[in-house]
Amino acid sequence: MRGLWLLPRGFATVYHFLILIWCAMTAKLRLLADDLTGALDSAVAFSGAMAEVRIFLGGTPQGAAAALDLGCRDGSEGAAVAAVQAAAPVLEGAEIAFLKIDSLLRGHWAAMLGALWRRGYFRQVILAPAFPAQGRITREGRQWLRAARGGFEMLPKDPARALAAAGVPFALRDAESDEDLRALVAAGRAMAPPVLWCGTAGLARALAGVAVPHQETLPGPALGVIGSRHPVALAQRRAFEHVTGRPALMLTGDPDEPARIRQALAASGGVLLGIAIPAETAAPDAARRIAAVLLRTLPALPPPGSLIVAGGETLRAVCAALGVGHLTVEAEMMPGIPCARLGEGAWEGVRLVSKSGAFGAADTLARLFGRVQGFDAR
Repeated sequence: MRGLWLLPRGFATVYHFLILIWCAMTAKLRLLADDLTGALDSAVAFSGAMAEVRIFLGGTPQGAAAALDLGCRDGSEGAAVAAVQAAAPVLEGAEIAFLKIDSLLRGHWAAMLGALWRRGYFRQVILAPAFPAQGRITREGRQWLRAARGGFEMLPKDPARALAAAGVPFALRDAESDEDLRALVAAGRAMAPPVLWCGTAGLARALAGVAVPHQETLPGPALGVIGSRHPVALAQRRAFEHVTGRPALMLTGDPDEPARIRQALAASGGVLLGIAIPAETAAPDAARRIAAVLLRTLPALPPPGSLIVAGGETLRAVCAALGVGHLTVEAEMMPGIPCARLGEGAWEGVRLVSKSGAFGAADTLARLFGRVQGFDAR
């Protein structure tokens, strides 16, 4: 770039502009997500098809394949719309432009999609939130969830109303199988570009078209962090304690807790941390408490071999406490549970396994710790 300074000022400005255009044209994947675990489980779908996929927690995504976590699912609709409007230029010109939304239609997905559509970047939208492999399908324009007793239950919220309110002239595409999603991808690719793909990891896998690499084991010792208060996450914590015989260590922010964690890691090769939060605590207050406790605790610990985190907001708080700038996705431990490495910060290079607080069977955490090398269950 040193020779650039020899060029006339006007030419240099044009040169910089062309460089920016070139960067946009060479972007194979740009993905926006409203929470971090969602960004991970969709981005990992492309890890077998692209050399490196990174998830950025802020700033401008770099590299051929990148995702940006907006961290706006649990905030206000206005904040979510503002976040996606600010990030919208990231999608323009990408070979695959993807808006990751929740398969249970949580968050402000319709308002975010409406904000992107009004930017005028795209001619078409393929809106397909089904994730059949995880029991979430779209039938007759409504989302359905596989019920514990068998069959499917329709979610109460009507997506058509949300889309109409957001000014989106598209409906949910029906999909009840991976084959249905592949057919939607074929139809979308036959449309006049540019196309905005809007969906979940199910649609991302259909777009990638190749198998996701598999990670069998994790280096020990492993530190688990579970901050989600979702009933599924709480059941997984109880199952972990029952199966392994090791109770979760509930953090309060006490200055002695890092020493106790180090001792437990040395003794067993794995520790699951919870955060003590009164049941009546409102969600925003709980999120602030989780962030404060982790900020006091994690930087005082040496890097573990692996980090296992349940809950998108919890993972965000973990990354903030450690100064993580991005995550590089590598593989899956189990379907829907990606494996990545921390980029930048105090624990740079540490292996990360993460999942949504609402995701997985009761024994999921216990099974993950069972794959940690050197973990000693009682």
